[in-house]
Amino acid sequence: MEKNRYKSKSELVFEEIWERVTHGILKPGDRFSAQEIAEELGVSRTPVNEAMKRMSEYGLIRILPNVGYQVNVLRWRDIEDIMRIECLLETEGLRLNKNGFDSALIQELKDINRRTIEALERKDRQAYYRLTDEFHVRFIHLSGSRILQDVFVKNRHYAGWDDGKILEMTESLKELLRDHDAALDLLLEGRLDEAIENLKIHSEQSIQLVHQSLKNSKYPGI
Repeated sequence: MEKNRYKSKSELVFEEIWERVTHGILKPGDRFSAQEIAEELGVSRTPVNEAMKRMSEYGLIRILPNVGYQVNVLRWRDIEDIMRIECLLETEGLRLNKNGFDSALIQELKDINRRTIEALERKDRQAYYRLTDEFHVRFIHLSGSRILQDVFVKNRHYAGWDDGKILEMTESLKELLRDHDAALDLLLEGRLDEAIENLKIHSEQSIQLVHQSLKNSKYPGI
């Protein structure tokens, strides 16, 4: 299978709306119709409806018969579970690697992390979210397990669920991003257990920061 395989219109619509929902462009409670999305993206309503059915299965949107669609409000417990599952997959994934960690991939991850910090500093919301997704999807490749990579990407469909206010916490986010570099350096030095412990602490701090951000913005799921 080619690395950059052909994507159907339904898949492209799914990715576009998923990004809008999880990145706060479409907010919890917002309503929209298949016709609106179809006209905006230049496709028919069929791939839009197919994509929305898939999104409803993930719990990201609700289908409103004869009306359209509504962005769901995730409960805080759901958001917390998503973040904890992601940490579990990443840390246990590291233990699955029996052949040593690819130094080139680690350097690639460090470069992505650097560009993420730069995007944060210039307040480029779109680039920040895109690079954050890219980092975590690439990070799971350190496991060397294709099965785990597939499971991780499915869980990642729920990730990034916030209203964008978290980007106002620039310094706190930069500290969390520096944790990535610290963990990667530990992997390069062969200190796996320390890297995993670092990532677990990082996850707890990330959860606290997201909770505070959503609470400050009066997110309805809190």
